[in-house]
Order: sequence, then C-alpha cells, then structure tokens
Amino acid sequence: RKPEFKVDITPQQTRYFSGEKIEFQVDTQYYFGAPVQAQLEYTVYKDTFVYRLPGDEDPYGDEGGDFYGGYGEVVEEGTLQSDANGHAAVSVQSTKADQDQRYIL
Repeated sequence: RKPEFKVDITPQQTRYFSGEKIEFQVDTQYYFGAPVQAQLEYTVYKDTFVYRLPGDEDPYGDEGGDFYGGYGEVVEEGTLQSDANGHAAVSVQSTKADQDQRYIL
C-alpha cells in the first residue's frame, strides 16, 4: 500500500551554537494537498559530527562514528498534535560540548 501522507521536517536555522535551543518545524500533508491533523510521535537524537571530505576514509572504520549506534543518543521522545494546517513544532535544548554535534529529529 502506498503512503497517504508525507511529513517534512525543517530546522528553523541551518546551524546552532552549543547550548542553544534547537527548533524544528513539522509539516504534514496528504499527497493530494490537504493538511493532516494528527497526533505525532517523535524522537530527537544527538551524535558527534565529524566532517569528512568526499573520498576521505571514515576515521571510525565501518561503524560510521555512531558511538550510540543508529542515529545516536536519544535526547528526547514525545508526542505532539499537528494543527488544522498540518503544522507542529519541536524544540530541544542543545548541550554544551567541545565537539560539533548533530541533532536528528
């Protein structure tokens, strides 16, 4: 069975500084264009970000650098409700860190 709706997630900013609040905008729509008003479950992950130029070897070998496995360490889980326009927002406080971090919703 084909999916009936899509979920687009966009961070409000491209980059955040360590310790800042990270905000994501969530947009839910049926493929025929109408908004989806529904309860949504979410998980936010964080992991150390390692930038590599194309062709560079992975410094962590075949593991991909994900110390916690998968997408990284779970930071927050929850539920929220999209509004009549299919919109919702998720915000999470980033932690102070000496290394760059990536947060994934």
